[in-house]
Amino acid sequence: EEPPIISPKPVPQPPVPVAKPQPVKPEPLPAKPVTLAKEEPPVIKPMPVPPPRLPAPAPQPVKPEPLPAKPVTLAKEEPPVIKPMPVPPPRLPAPAPQPVKPEPLPAKPVPLAKEEPPIISPKPVPQPPVPVAKPQPVKPEPLPAKPVTLAKEEPPIISPKPVPQPPVPVAKPQPVTPEPLPAKPVTLAREEPPVIPPKPVPQPLVPVPKPQPVKPEPLPVKPVMLAKEEPPVIPSPPVPQPSPPSHKRVKPVPVKPKPGTPVELGNMDFPSLMETYRVDGGVGHRSFDRETAEYATSKYLYAQAFTLDTPLDLKDASLAMRKFGGDGSVYIDVVRDEDGKPSLDGVRSMPVSLEEITRKPGYYWVNFPLPENTNLAPGKYWLVLRHSGEAIMNWFYTPGKRVNGPDDSRSTVQGWQWEDVLSGEFVYRVRGVVTR
Repeated sequence: EEPPIISPKPVPQPPVPVAKPQPVKPEPLPAKPVTLAKEEPPVIKPMPVPPPRLPAPAPQPVKPEPLPAKPVTLAKEEPPVIKPMPVPPPRLPAPAPQPVKPEPLPAKPVPLAKEEPPIISPKPVPQPPVPVAKPQPVKPEPLPAKPVTLAKEEPPIISPKPVPQPPVPVAKPQPVTPEPLPAKPVTLAREEPPVIPPKPVPQPLVPVPKPQPVKPEPLPVKPVMLAKEEPPVIPSPPVPQPSPPSHKRVKPVPVKPKPGTPVELGNMDFPSLMETYRVDGGVGHRSFDRETAEYATSKYLYAQAFTLDTPLDLKDASLAMRKFGGDGSVYIDVVRDEDGKPSLDGVRSMPVSLEEITRKPGYYWVNFPLPENTNLAPGKYWLVLRHSGEAIMNWFYTPGKRVNGPDDSRSTVQGWQWEDVLSGEFVYRVRGVVTR
């Protein structure tokens, strides 16, 4: 196997010293003379002197005869002509010299030694190891240094600063005395005496007769009709009216039944066998104002509470229901109350098959017989409806609470711990016999 050919790395060359350019002092440019425009003195003409006013002659008495007024023509005074003063031309500042930037010369490329890429041999097939002589390092030969020629940098051309010129003296204008203008004669109008109107002569006063008082004539007297005085009406004392009968509901006094008396209790008010549909043109329509019920055989459970005041031997319990279809059976659990909710302590009724329940219009009682000797002590109990199979039945309820408390109708719609409290009260009936 031949060892791979490794090209030597290029040796860095030392930097070539470059001569620094020496600054070149700019030669001063010759100063050019600046010619300034001569300022001519302004020509000022003398102001005209007004003529002196002559004293007016004293007026002589003239007879008061109206004389026609004559117009007076006055000589027009011409305004003096004043020529404008010449404005000296403004001095223009000498242009400031702008620095000239030297143009950069193009850099010449310096040729460098080309680096040849290393030749990589393909991966060898694993062979038995053969002793190979170690390659000796090859020293690279230094490349000859080539001189680098740099372009000469030309010094920047700096223009000299302008030399300030001394100000040129300007001759001051001398005052010119104005020459007097010739006086022109002025013709004055005659002054007329004022016209005094004569004073009015006062006329004698004419006496005015005094008005005599006029006596008023008496008016005819009209007869006055006086109203008859009626005797005052004395109201009769009010007759006491009987108070209306009070509509307060009087609770009946509970009477404890004797032992062995059959008892029937619950919310038993509902429209029995009342059709909740109406037929209109051969088509049946649902009347929602006649039916208030819950789909009690769904995936949720529904329960109704009742309270016993005396110990009772429970025989059966009935619910107001309606069969819509399906198969299976329905049954109820009678359990004790635990913190206002149904507990798991109680008895279960006999199951009722849906085949035994006839299909009727409206709602009706469905009886659930209980085991014998189902004795219940006084207290609060719950009726929990359960089912098996695919039973479809509704349980009727009345709006509001008629018999029991506000929290005595519950379901598991919002949780398995009977959190859902219903606003209505289910229709139910419990029958039994008083034991004591």
